[in-house]
Amino acid sequence: MNNLFPERQMRLLVDSLYASWREPGEGRPFVAMANKEGKALSDKLLDCARIGVAYYIVYDPRTLIGERPLRVFARQGLRYTEMDALWLDQVGLGLTLWEGEYEGMRQMWLHWCDADGNLLFTGQEAAAEKERQLLAERARAEQERQRAAALAAKLAALGIDSEAE
Repeated sequence: MNNLFPERQMRLLVDSLYASWREPGEGRPFVAMANKEGKALSDKLLDCARIGVAYYIVYDPRTLIGERPLRVFARQGLRYTEMDALWLDQVGLGLTLWEGEYEGMRQMWLHWCDADGNLLFTGQEAAAEKERQLLAERARAEQERQRAAALAAKLAALGIDSEAE
């Protein structure tokens, strides 16, 4: 990745990518990203095509170099063709623009997504989701324990030993 994004934007992309991929990165196609700085649609595009970068993404949130804030190009030989879709088939990921809060800053962010358009969690978000699921499972287990205890009490009131075989 070409580190031209603001630092927070890069952290969001990198963290959600590393937290979501289940396999090592070896053999994965490269994705290059650029913003308004430099010659994003000329020299850098050609350089990336020459070294075999599968996708070239231009994120221009203030539309300083084009009418759209997000443009995706796929390499075909030594050239890139602009894509209409934001799904990167060779990588198995998509891109989306997401308005939300990240690291205390609320704005429009470029974010990775799955084939259904669901945002990929960052490591911190994934940990929070696992914690939420764990707490929900504990609550379900406690409800089941209480239900079993109530049932055992009803059986005992009827003179039935729930522990007998």
